[in-house]
Amino acid sequence: MKKLIALILVCLICLTSAYAAEWREGLSPAKPSTHSQEADFSKNLGYLIAWPRPNMPAQRFCDVLEIYMPRDDLALGEGKISLCDGSGVVAEMDCADPAQVELRPLEESELEQLMWGSGSCLDVHLPISLEFNKEDYYVMMDEGVLFDPANGVKNPPMGEQSEWHPLLQDEFGVSRLYYAKGVEKPADGEEDEDAPKEKDEEAVEYTYRPTAGDTVTFDLVLGGDAKEAIIFSENDSVYFSPFQFTESGTITGDVTGEDVNWGIVFLDGEGKQLDQLTLRRGNVAEAAEAGN
Repeated sequence: MKKLIALILVCLICLTSAYAAEWREGLSPAKPSTHSQEADFSKNLGYLIAWPRPNMPAQRFCDVLEIYMPRDDLALGEGKISLCDGSGVVAEMDCADPAQVELRPLEESELEQLMWGSGSCLDVHLPISLEFNKEDYYVMMDEGVLFDPANGVKNPPMGEQSEWHPLLQDEFGVSRLYYAKGVEKPADGEEDEDAPKEKDEEAVEYTYRPTAGDTVTFDLVLGGDAKEAIIFSENDSVYFSPFQFTESGTITGDVTGEDVNWGIVFLDGEGKQLDQLTLRRGNVAEAAEAGN
């Protein structure tokens, strides 16, 4: 049985000249690079490139798994995609919910980086972001998550022998971030014994659509040159107290607005900005190097 992902990373050399989103001579969705063999779309879906992975890890933060495809004629089918580790299923994402799984066209900047003339991306949004330096992650995927409407060809299932092992690797950043539904607090003098405890992760109800009254929790990782982190929110959609940190640790804040948009600035020992993460629900953080 053919595997879902060819897992052949295209070795690309950056061009110094301007790039236009069109296929170079001799290349096509079936043959996206000079190093690849031409795919037979009557038998398989062609080249699919998974990210992140050990030889191409995510940095700083990652709450979206992605599959890049040089084709733009595939469709999203039915089924589930699971992120697993040595203990079992960490998270299960359903293709029926666009907040969890979406198929989108590649942006111009992505096409430029890949040097493709066309393409699309399967975004798999995680309810809890990847944990730093965790090497036993793997992905399982049902048959038919992706299919070709022209001939009905589907992806085969990806099981426990999956070759996709997502990896988040860096010296500092954000690990295991999630939003949880708020728990109604008991009246003064009363205590609800059945209410989930603060650190009982099995009782946490994750949410993809945080609203005022929910909470956000993550592990702040400080290391390397990063000595300090400051949380900000220009639209006051989250509230943290304190909002300035000099040590790694687990941090919980309150969601106070509907448009959740916030971030973290990392500083070195002299107060110089090293990096900034912009965190939005369901999006990969945008990392901007200081000075850019």
